[in-house]
Amino acid sequence: MNYLEYKISFKRYTTDDENGLLMSDLGDIGFESFVEEDMMILAYITADEMVKNCEQIEQFFAMEHPDIKTVEKSVIEKQNWNALWESNFSPTNVNDKCVIRAPFHEPFGVEYELVIMPKMSFGTGHHETTRLMMNDIFELDLVGKKGLDMGCGTGVLGILAAKRGAELLDIIDIDQWAYENAIENVEQNNVSDKITVKVGDAELLKGNSYQFVLANINRNILLNDMSKYCEVLESGGTLTISGFLVDDIEVLKQCAEKNGLQFLKVMNIGKWNAMRFVK
Repeated sequence: MNYLEYKISFKRYTTDDENGLLMSDLGDIGFESFVEEDMMILAYITADEMVKNCEQIEQFFAMEHPDIKTVEKSVIEKQNWNALWESNFSPTNVNDKCVIRAPFHEPFGVEYELVIMPKMSFGTGHHETTRLMMNDIFELDLVGKKGLDMGCGTGVLGILAAKRGAELLDIIDIDQWAYENAIENVEQNNVSDKITVKVGDAELLKGNSYQFVLANINRNILLNDMSKYCEVLESGGTLTISGFLVDDIEVLKQCAEKNGLQFLKVMNIGKWNAMRFVK
């Protein structure tokens, strides 16, 4: 599967909030990862998603935006995408408790050392939303519990939860490449006995039950699938969500509460946010 890179340059320096809103809008039409540079955003979308949302994408960039200077589109072959990630993937330290590194990095000797080969999947710990979710995993008592990670990407959250004592986990992603990558990472971290990796969407949840649910996706999917997460969450179980901006907090909170969840806390790093609920 190929990815397309949209190189969006600006006429001026834009703020974090402005970039966040633009990335949120792009996420709504299929873009799944971003790199922020000076006066530029690199936005990535799979070829399949680009074809599916072609009309919306064309309309989005056809609209006159006062700050966008140019938009350049190019195709990134799968092998080049992997090389791009590897060349930019430096180890990530989370609260001095956990280091996420690639197999080609030397060990750090910390309490939790996660070995992740990201390839084309989201979840290296570099993004604020991944760190927010990991911070919450450190606060939760997961020992002996069964959990779910929706939109697992590399599998990093499920792997950390397993190392924190979770007994069983289902980790799910809709992308075939993420599914294959997560299997590799689960095996690399010796937690295959605890984690089952699945490819698909929230329809896979029917008939299951979990004591905690993790979902680091985006606003629209969270709203669409909230009822499904709540259905499979046991009484007393926790739901932690991330992947949204401050303007999305209230609508997501209301959606969760309508589905029988009680709000516990909101967390943020920069412009990104996470929330925890209990059933």
